[in-house]
Amino acid sequence: MSATLADVIAWLEDGSRSQRERLALLRERAAVIRALYDDDHERALREIRRRLRSPKLADEVRALMRLLAADRPDNPRPEGAAPPPLDDAGLDPAAAELEAAIAADPDTPDPYAVYGDLLQERGHPLGALIAIGQERLRRPGSAAVHAAHRSHLAAHSERLLGPLADHQGMLLDVSWYMGFIRACRVIAYDRAYDRAHHWARERPIDLGHVTRWLLDRPGPARFLQKLVVGIGPRDDGAYGRVCAAIARRPRPTLRSLSLGDYPAEAFAAAPASAAVAWPMLPGLRELVVRHPELALAPLELPALERLYVRAYATDVPALLAGADVPALERLALRIDRSMDTDGYWTAIDGDAIAAALAKARLPRLRSLAITAPRSGDQLCEALADVPLLAQLEELDLSGSALGDPGAASVYAHRDMFRHLRLVAGWHQLSPEGRARLESGVAELAFGEAALPYAL
Repeated sequence: MSATLADVIAWLEDGSRSQRERLALLRERAAVIRALYDDDHERALREIRRRLRSPKLADEVRALMRLLAADRPDNPRPEGAAPPPLDDAGLDPAAAELEAAIAADPDTPDPYAVYGDLLQERGHPLGALIAIGQERLRRPGSAAVHAAHRSHLAAHSERLLGPLADHQGMLLDVSWYMGFIRACRVIAYDRAYDRAHHWARERPIDLGHVTRWLLDRPGPARFLQKLVVGIGPRDDGAYGRVCAAIARRPRPTLRSLSLGDYPAEAFAAAPASAAVAWPMLPGLRELVVRHPELALAPLELPALERLYVRAYATDVPALLAGADVPALERLALRIDRSMDTDGYWTAIDGDAIAAALAKARLPRLRSLAITAPRSGDQLCEALADVPLLAQLEELDLSGSALGDPGAASVYAHRDMFRHLRLVAGWHQLSPEGRARLESGVAELAFGEAALPYAL
């Protein structure tokens, strides 16, 4: 016989048995508990101490703990294997139907409420958390309701958060809705530890595993709508592992995904492909990628409306040519130079970027932003021949060092630019160049970049 941590939890929660009978059952199955992976074994012992607390059984519980731990050989979890969740809240057909209803319309509270009633009947703490979530919707400003949410979550953290209960400092900007995490940011280290010890401590936890703990049931964020993953500089392979975790099963409720939460991640990262995740994200509307080593092609996201991506100039043509994003309305490209095989930095070719845009199938695109250092003038000349320009409402060249030659190109091709709002951002225009540029477009904007995200 073999067992998992979930089995041990089930034996401890068996309401048909007394504590003494549960203790006897654990003694009978001591061998399989000893055979658990080290992290599951440690948690199993903690659960036994927490749940078998009768003073009359204190000596027998201590004897059981010695039996389970004495002379036990190490059994580390294999590399790449994620710890399983603690329990599954009894996903029978009724529960499965309710979860499907929630996933189909995650903004409607009614299916959550019915699910909460079902779980409260079964004594699962998630039911009470959903009920508290209902009160938070009715009384969003109530300090008492928010305090009740915090207290209940703290009292049942292991049941509600699973393995994340021990790593809550890795979750930031958490937004709860009807008992589930609706939006959050995941980082590579524990901020709570930082505040206590005044230095950053990298957590020995794989961000791919953390993503699975969040999203896979019974994870607390299995109806997540917005996820930001902060890839730390000491975990350069996390991009691929996070994408692989997302790709394990469909994520129909995820609307916004951001890989990297730094304005500019300058550290080296292991090349990885995010394309494995796209088939699992049918409802994704916003995608932000802040490192050029993460390959996006072939980009196939039918509901995507906003794409903000940092990419190498050599990768842009393939990204745009193969993109299947019929709903895309806003595209922001931060284009970096890449290094060739001889160790030289390649130039950013505005003509190649324009050619790729000319071939791209972007029927609903209305806003295009391109940040390509010292390439603004070349881009203005090249974009004048791109048919896509006619359907745009805004062209943002912030950060591309637009100068007088670019202004002259816009003016010379003013029939193509006349309808546009042009954002120059950080420019190199003389007063004469600015005047010429203003006469070639519908509106000219300066100052800060108009992008909603700093890439």
